[in-house]
Amino acid sequence: MKIFTAEPYSAVSEDKLIDFKNGTYLAYFTVRWSGQVKVQVRLVHPVEILPDIKLNLQGVFGANHTFIGNFMSNASGATEERLCRYFQTLPGPVCNLGNRQSHGPWFCEKPKNVHLTCDNWKFHQMYTKPFESFVKIDAHLSALSLESLTKYYLADIKNKCAITVRDRMTSHTSVNESLGLPYCSIRGLPATVETNGHFFKGRWFPNDCRVHDFSKEDFTSCIAHKRLILLGDSTVRQMYFYFRDSFSKVFKVLPTKDKICLKQGPITLWNETLNASIYFHFHGLPIFGTGLVLRTDFVQYVADALDSMGSGSSDIIVISVWSHLLAAGKEFYINRWRAIKSAIQRYLDRNPNAKVIIKSANTRNSGSSWSNVISSIWNIHQFEGFLRELFEGEKKIGFVDAFDITKVQPFIDHVHPNIVIVKEIINRVLTYICK
Repeated sequence: MKIFTAEPYSAVSEDKLIDFKNGTYLAYFTVRWSGQVKVQVRLVHPVEILPDIKLNLQGVFGANHTFIGNFMSNASGATEERLCRYFQTLPGPVCNLGNRQSHGPWFCEKPKNVHLTCDNWKFHQMYTKPFESFVKIDAHLSALSLESLTKYYLADIKNKCAITVRDRMTSHTSVNESLGLPYCSIRGLPATVETNGHFFKGRWFPNDCRVHDFSKEDFTSCIAHKRLILLGDSTVRQMYFYFRDSFSKVFKVLPTKDKICLKQGPITLWNETLNASIYFHFHGLPIFGTGLVLRTDFVQYVADALDSMGSGSSDIIVISVWSHLLAAGKEFYINRWRAIKSAIQRYLDRNPNAKVIIKSANTRNSGSSWSNVISSIWNIHQFEGFLRELFEGEKKIGFVDAFDITKVQPFIDHVHPNIVIVKEIINRVLTYICK
C-alpha cells in the first residue's frame, strides 16, 4: 500500500500493516507533506499460490533451473554443449565446477567426447528451453488467480476518500532543517524491512538523515583520488552505465580483453587527471539472461573478489546480489551472503579506511506466472528480511534501501529501475563517501 500525491509526486508506504485474516487490513501511515493524498492498494498474490511461494523459499523452483555449459578444446577442436545446474539434480556423471568457499555450487554433465574433460568448460549461457517446463504452478490455479499472477492489480481509492493534509511549514526544506537531520553515514543495515523514507516533489528523502543531491561539479570533486568498485548484478551495473553516459567527457572507457566483457565485466572508467576510476564486475553463477554468453574464466564470485584485494586501500565498494538468486531459495541465498559477509569482514580488517556499501533489491517486473511468484514484492520482501537479519549488528557497512524507494516510485516496476531512481541511489552512495 502507499499514499501519494500525483502532482508534484510525493509518496510513502505504510509504517505498519495489520492483516485480520478475513480479507480486511489496517494500515498506518505517517504523512510527511501537505496537500491532497490518495491511497493505492496492490494485490500481490491470491491465496491459492501460497503453497508455491513456500516451495520457492525452499529452493524447489531452482532445483531444476538449467543452463548450458560449452566445453571446447583448442588442441583437438572438439566442442560440446552440456546441461548445468546449481543444484546437483543432473542424471549421470557430472563435473563439479563450483566454488565451495564462496558458496558457488555449480555442476555440469560430463562431456561425452573423449577429447574433452571438465577443464575444458569455457562458456556459460541460458538453456533455451522455457523454464515453465520445470515449474508446474498453473494447473491448480483458477483462471482469475492465474490472471492475477501475470498482471498488477493496483486500485486507487476514489476521490471521495482523498485526504487533505495541511502543514504550517512553508516547505519541505524547512522541515528537514527544523529537524536538524545529519547527513547519512555508514551505520549498518536496518534490522527489519521497514519504511524509512518518502518521495517529495519527485525526490527521495530518508526519514532519519539527509542525502546530498550531487551536481556534476560535486561529483567530480567527490570522486577525485578514489576508486569506486561495483560488484554484483545488473542493477549495480546501472550505476556504472550512469557514470559512463552522464560523465562521458570526464571518464575514459578502458579497453576490455574481450567484447563479451561489456556486460559481464571487468569493465573500467578512468580519469588520469582526477586519479579516479569506476570498476564493475558481475557476481558469480548463477547468472541468466536471454542471449547472454559468459566466459567462464571471467566468472568471479564477490567473496573471491574481496579476498583478492590487498591491504591499505581506501576504496569504496558497492555490492548488490539478489536478482539471480531469488529462485534458488532461502538456504542458498543466505549461504551465498554469509560467504560475502565473511569476506567483507576480512577486507575491512585489512582496509579500515575503505567503505563497503550494500545496495538492496528493488521491485521488478515479470511476465509469466512462475516469474511473478519469484519476483513479486512479497517474495523480495522475504529475501530482504533474510539479508538484514544476517547483517544485524554489523555497523561498519553502509546500506542503500532500493526496495523502500522502488515500492512507492512513480515509475513502472522494472528489474532495471528508471534513471531517476538510479540517481537517487548514487546520491546516497556519494553522501556516504563525501559528506
